[in-house]
Amino acid sequence: MNSNANVLYLSYDGLCDPLGQSQILPYVLSLCSEGHAFTLISFEKPSSYKKYKKHIQNRIAQFPIRWIPLRYSKHPPILATLYDLMRLQWRVGREVRTQSFDIIHVRSYLPMLIAEKFRKSHKVIFDMRGFWADERKEGGVWPQTKWLFRKVYDYFIKKERIFVTHSHALVSLTHNGVLALKERYPLVQIEEKVAVIPCCADEKRFNPVIDRDDLRRTLGLRKEDKVLIHVGSVGTWYRLDQEIAFFNALKEKDERWHFIILTPEVKKATDDVLSFAQEPQAIRVLSTSYDQVPSYLSIANASILLIEPCFSKRASFPVKLGESLMMGVPVIVNAQVGDNLAYLNGDNNGIVITEWEEIPQKARAFDIHRFDAEEIRRFALDNLSLEKGEQLYASLYHDVLL
Repeated sequence: MNSNANVLYLSYDGLCDPLGQSQILPYVLSLCSEGHAFTLISFEKPSSYKKYKKHIQNRIAQFPIRWIPLRYSKHPPILATLYDLMRLQWRVGREVRTQSFDIIHVRSYLPMLIAEKFRKSHKVIFDMRGFWADERKEGGVWPQTKWLFRKVYDYFIKKERIFVTHSHALVSLTHNGVLALKERYPLVQIEEKVAVIPCCADEKRFNPVIDRDDLRRTLGLRKEDKVLIHVGSVGTWYRLDQEIAFFNALKEKDERWHFIILTPEVKKATDDVLSFAQEPQAIRVLSTSYDQVPSYLSIANASILLIEPCFSKRASFPVKLGESLMMGVPVIVNAQVGDNLAYLNGDNNGIVITEWEEIPQKARAFDIHRFDAEEIRRFALDNLSLEKGEQLYASLYHDVLL
């Protein structure tokens, strides 16, 4: 088989979403540079598509990428998803009939329902990322007290076994996730076809050499002020209440600390601040574009990412972990989530919370002066750079095409 593949890439995440811009498009562009060509089908949310359509088109214009954006349906629940899957099945069937594909690369579970039908005629990569069905169950999206959601969960767990067993390659975000897979499916030869590829960060975009003074002045921060930052979602698994508890203890020790929460879920975050913060005036809840995230991380002295530990989180790798480390910012994370302990590099890149009860003690002992921003960035460059992720995907494609 030719080492340069024609790839059909399926994603229920949109290229116009922050996740698509950080965790899909950069790898696809890199694989194009390796000689591969793509037909990329994604589901785009109308607001994001309107805002970023031209930006995405400009980025892919010089590459062998044919982008087919489909409109994402949200309402009513379940029926909207079934409608999207019907459209995806029709489109994939059309593409497969009119083109010759060497690989079908599938991001997560929903599009894998369609791709699985073509596993006998095509090499299929199940880029499972994490345990999607378990995430929805444990996050309360599929409450198991309701018959319908129990049935939906059982259906996807049965499908997961088929996906894992019959795909030609698997991608997991974490080594802990691979161990969980092996525990769940002890008879499947997982080691032979799995690649662990974490959520890497673009080392050019996330570069500490950013003019931070203007942003600090805009936010009214003094030179001596210290900034704790949370970037991303605050609902479902993220324990913003525990992050605020950590900040409360920091603030008690040193009044110069401020907390910036960057999230699209402004109301939820604001409600949590009013409920749990001892000094809510020292906390700012903001929403910003993905392009502005590096600037905000550049003014941070520490980044915090506390997540409810559960089975599905063994396979999770928070995108903002890699981005924070790439900016040389130490992180506060909790254990029992993905490969957090490994990426803390001992205690050189931040601190680990093992139990919620120890948060006040850990916060009071937290000392930003013992962290070396240059060393943190060097670690990220070695382990979490976009170049590293590109190499892992290129190697996976090479192995699949053998």
